Amino acid sequence: MNNPASDTITFTGILPAGTRLDHYLVELTDGEYSRSFLQKKIEEGFVLSGKAQLQKSSFKPKEDIPVQLTIEPEPAYTLSGNDQSVPILYQDEYLAIIHKPAGMTVHPGTGTGDDTLVHSLLSQMESLSEGSSPERPGIVHRLDRDTAGLMVIAKTSQAHDALSSLFAQRTIQKIYHAVVWGEMHQAGELNGFIFRHPKHRTRMKFIREESLKETKEEVPEDAKSASLSFSPLHHNRALTLLRIELHSGRTHQIRASFAAIGHPVAGDPLYGSDDRFARLYHFGKKHWAAIEEYGLMLHASSLSFAHPFTGKPLSFSLPLPDVFEGVAAEN
Repeated sequence: MNNPASDTITFTGILPAGTRLDHYLVELTDGEYSRSFLQKKIEEGFVLSGKAQLQKSSFKPKEDIPVQLTIEPEPAYTLSGNDQSVPILYQDEYLAIIHKPAGMTVHPGTGTGDDTLVHSLLSQMESLSEGSSPERPGIVHRLDRDTAGLMVIAKTSQAHDALSSLFAQRTIQKIYHAVVWGEMHQAGELNGFIFRHPKHRTRMKFIREESLKETKEEVPEDAKSASLSFSPLHHNRALTLLRIELHSGRTHQIRASFAAIGHPVAGDPLYGSDDRFARLYHFGKKHWAAIEEYGLMLHASSLSFAHPFTGKPLSFSLPLPDVFEGVAAEN
């Protein structure tokens, strides 16, 4: 039902017993809104059952209950394309695979201009999904500003939901390469919890599961599980080149995880100090000038998944920048 006075839209229905709230809302709205958009509305308190707010997307009632979803008009938000293109490795009517360069912010936000990835996509593609908010059309996942590499872009709301589900189910294989400080000889896993750092709000904090048994450190309620596996490719006395498979996609996960075990990513001023590590490993400044020039030594190297609509296996990879092998070469 539409209220023309305010342009507020209200949907009412009956949530069947045992049905996830967010899944039902997609059906209730006839697919007009993506599931990620509806999940945001759930979290913001726009879904009621009687007078009670339903604020968990995964909520499943034990019996049929009435629900009401209110969609308020979004504030005016205008985006336009720019003349900066990004490489498109693949695209069809549903999705695209692009190569985001280092130094490019994914979507507009505080302090950004019209030079984000979203601005570039708008100038290169005829359609993008609505995304989880007006400033994020097409964006299903993200890379840090200083991380280069592969991203999958949704071109329709249906594709956005399908790709989001693949990420949630961890059926998209994401391979990164990173150069970290220190020698690492053994392959391993980093499983634990990640959350906003209580003192340094621009950083995330990672705690390994096994360390919790020893330290008894408390994990905040809003902490999220984080998991990755890694294997060293080669190293010298100061640096190690790692192949990393990311099993969960959390903000700053790789950077925070390796910093937590004393091996921060090289070129990362937020989680490590290149000057300090260079002195620690007697790695003269002239030898790590390449790191200073390149920046964050983290690269989203490959993506592999089954196309959500055709089932066709898709696999994409990028060559590793020469500087990654060069600075971590054995000597």
